[in-house]
Amino acid sequence: MTVADKAAINLFAPWAGNLTKGLVALSVLGCLSATMLSNPRTVFAMGRDGLFFKWAGKIHPKYQTPSAAILFESIIGCGFILWGSFGQILNLVTVPLVIIFAMTVCSIFVLRIKLPHQPRPYKCWGYPFVPALYVIVSVLMVCSKIVSEGIVGIQGILVVLGGIPVYYLMLWYKKKEEYPGP
Repeated sequence: MTVADKAAINLFAPWAGNLTKGLVALSVLGCLSATMLSNPRTVFAMGRDGLFFKWAGKIHPKYQTPSAAILFESIIGCGFILWGSFGQILNLVTVPLVIIFAMTVCSIFVLRIKLPHQPRPYKCWGYPFVPALYVIVSVLMVCSKIVSEGIVGIQGILVVLGGIPVYYLMLWYKKKEEYPGP
């Protein structure tokens, strides 16, 4: 039983615990749906741009979808399912996701410094305080996860760091293909 279930039962009645479970399941399905739509497109774009295997950048001739990238993401997802429980998978990906989201927010500061005269079609509400607060809270969350979970938080960071050499290997391969030597 989760904290949300206990709180709902204590505040309302036993039926509220079941309602909470149903709402959480609905929320997870919504998140899963969004993930299934967005993640393969990242793999597709990387394949198209030569930063991942070329086959990942192909479009299905009939359905006009990134079918190879969707298949790749499906295989990775099945591997995660076979690897461990939902809690283990969640623990593994939480730290990298928080780090990546914090880095995305940090890019606001970098772009404003490097490209001060660039047009800004979207404004960041509360700049610079709100994004700075987000980054600080994210760093605290990562530190808390590492302190509370130990090796699990570090494993997530190692997964992200493991992608760096792969990125540079693909970049090297792309340059080799574009400029073949004698």
